[in-house]
Amino acid sequence: MSSAGGKIRAKNARNAEAHRRGQTKPRPAYAERAMTSKKPAVPAWAVGMVCFVVIGGVFFELARLFL
Repeated sequence: MSSAGGKIRAKNARNAEAHRRGQTKPRPAYAERAMTSKKPAVPAWAVGMVCFVVIGGVFFELARLFL
């Protein structure tokens, strides 16, 4: 048997024993972790780049239409 398998079994045994003693705390659900995250889902520079492209495209289309 590989040493990694033995290490995994030992760690599993420690975790199982801690769980039986009630020393583990549950990990919050992904939705709860995402709600408490201070980091926005989309970086500000990406939003700025999209706005720049859209507003610039509208500006050039209006210039092409009227000039």
